[in-house]
Amino acid sequence: MSIGKTLSYSAGGRSYVVADVHGCVKTLQHLLEKKLLFSKKDQLFLLGDYINKGKDSKGVLDYLIELKRKGFLIFPLRGNHEEELLNRMSHYYAFQKYIRANSLENLLDEQGKLAAKYLRFLEKLPYYYELPQHLLVHAGFNFEISNPYEDTKAMLWIRQPVNGYAQYTEKTIIHGHQPVPLEVIQRSLTTKSKVIPLDNGCVYAHRKMLDIPEGYLGRLCALCLENHELYVQENID
Repeated sequence: MSIGKTLSYSAGGRSYVVADVHGCVKTLQHLLEKKLLFSKKDQLFLLGDYINKGKDSKGVLDYLIELKRKGFLIFPLRGNHEEELLNRMSHYYAFQKYIRANSLENLLDEQGKLAAKYLRFLEKLPYYYELPQHLLVHAGFNFEISNPYEDTKAMLWIRQPVNGYAQYTEKTIIHGHQPVPLEVIQRSLTTKSKVIPLDNGCVYAHRKMLDIPEGYLGRLCALCLENHELYVQENID
């Protein structure tokens, strides 16, 4: 696993970015198959946090692994929830406690370890993708240090990814991690912001989040990189 990877856009297809699925596999499937009509000519970049909070973490991982097996161009990033799971594997009791707390028992094999196919998937997840005009990351970058691309903790956890970015890159940064109202995402697109948040807190469809009123969250968003068109799918899980 490398910290980051440099890639190009899809040749002959479209490139889409989706943030923070959090176990909402039915919503993800509907977004890809019904709204995007996702094909093998297209690319799908995912910004991490596939597991926890939602109903079916295993379903999300199985779906993404199967898409890759079938030849779809799937490029998933690492989120803080995947990192936390991997970090706990070397501590038996902490790992078992984490598994129980997040209802991840169906990711384990008969020996109580993370099943091999999920381990292979999670261990390979990079922290960011660099594209010709975009930087994709789960949370953001620490632009207060000399080399922002070395701080992997910030890529997973930072809450203010915009500070000082202009002196390092002219590329548009797209990130998840911090749920924001849909109008905030839309405004970042209409104003052609260089930093686009894409997490509308799909898993929070029926719950309040921080100081955000009920109804402002609860959708899974996909952004087309070629034209910055936003596709929005209500949570159906």
